[in-house]
Amino acid sequence: MNFGLTFTQRTARSLRAGFTMVELLVVMAILGMLVGTFALSTGAARENAKVVKATAESRALANAIRLFCMTMTDTAVADDGGNPMSTLGLSDGVVDANPTLTNLLTKPTTANGNTVYFEANDRSIRGNRLCDPWGNPYKIRVKRVNIDAKQEEDYEIIVPISGRHRALEPLN
Repeated sequence: MNFGLTFTQRTARSLRAGFTMVELLVVMAILGMLVGTFALSTGAARENAKVVKATAESRALANAIRLFCMTMTDTAVADDGGNPMSTLGLSDGVVDANPTLTNLLTKPTTANGNTVYFEANDRSIRGNRLCDPWGNPYKIRVKRVNIDAKQEEDYEIIVPISGRHRALEPLN
């Protein structure tokens, strides 16, 4: 039973039917380069998204603190002689976002008039503190603009973004 082909012809045909080892290695190398390029570009995009998120959250947090202080100035906190900034656990200087501030701004309670001042998802709150996308608590600088005046709107509130990204400058 020869089927019309000699042994040499059958061997040559079977060798041509598959890929050689060199061809497989070349294809695998090309696929590896494509996967590597894709992984680098998605990593850079993810890091840029964290920077944008941290920038937006820091501005929103500063505005939430200002809104809380303006609202609480007109309530019993001010009537008791209390300071809305100290209610949040803030004073002159640099402070991490603390659990008191986090609870008063993000959860409706009677202490904040059942108002949520800062919408935060579960990823933004770690260890009962507001954190940036890298997991660092936000640093808040509170500075009196006019020390002679005792009005709360004389405070300057800065929430700088900080983290591991080269574009982010830590607070001095």
